[in-house]
Amino acid sequence: MLVWPLAASPAVAQQGSLRVAVIRDTQSSAAGRANEVDRSLLRQLEAVAGIREPTISPMEYSDVQLTVGCSDRTRRCLGLVAGTIGVDAVLVRTLRVSNAGALDLALLYYDATSDDEPLRVQGTLRTSDRAVDGVVGSLVRRTFGIPEAVSIEPRPPGSRGHAEPAEEPAPRDATATVRLPTWIVLGAGAALALGAGALELLAARDFDDYSAIQVETRADADRALDLFDRASTQRDVAVVLGVGAGLALGAGVVLLILDVSRDDAPRERAATSMVSMVSMVSVGVSPAPCGGVVHVAWAAEAP
Repeated sequence: MLVWPLAASPAVAQQGSLRVAVIRDTQSSAAGRANEVDRSLLRQLEAVAGIREPTISPMEYSDVQLTVGCSDRTRRCLGLVAGTIGVDAVLVRTLRVSNAGALDLALLYYDATSDDEPLRVQGTLRTSDRAVDGVVGSLVRRTFGIPEAVSIEPRPPGSRGHAEPAEEPAPRDATATVRLPTWIVLGAGAALALGAGALELLAARDFDDYSAIQVETRADADRALDLFDRASTQRDVAVVLGVGAGLALGAGVVLLILDVSRDDAPRERAATSMVSMVSMVSVGVSPAPCGGVVHVAWAAEAP
């Protein structure tokens, strides 16, 4: 049985020209079917809503909220999210497990180019239901105001007017786009961080030994001075390695996000997003009784 839309909707042409970011909000108990739902969502956004090459952000919505500094789903917060990651519209996909064991799927759509309030639609997917496309497709149509499809009887193959249904495009495997240099940079950052941590532990042990020495002879004084000098050197090297680890890990995260969400957008937009994400990498040294403690933190968002 073929499926044919009731009428062409202007929303399809309009959404096709927008840059739309899909951000996930997944309850841990629903993670088992999240990838299946996301693949279906990508197909329906492209086939039904006309969004060209839709992609899903590797970051969860809660992580994006921490980055932009808001904790709700108001028009203001969604506007900050859209502006930060450089898109025209944001689609938040929420997946929860209900008390009855079914999957509650909700889509929250915000268009920064429109004055409309964010639109939220919700549906239920039974745990045993494998036909995900039907539920997801209905929610996508409701989100973008596209009429539901109607069924018509197919004509026999070879008859006049018969047409074979078009094959749906296969979803893109985001992990396959990660390049080797990205893994090298991330590995180097992890190795530097481990080295910094090891040196900091050695410095802490030497500082403890230094503090425990009872100086009674010249030999005791020389030993205490050697321990102090060695611990100070180890701490300084740990700080340098920690700074290098922070820069390498930050650059690795930026490259990873760019690889996963890479599309045909202009290089200028990608470069702008990279500068924004690199500026969120922070490295610091916290004082402690036995020496410095290196801490590395970073925050990044998809371009």
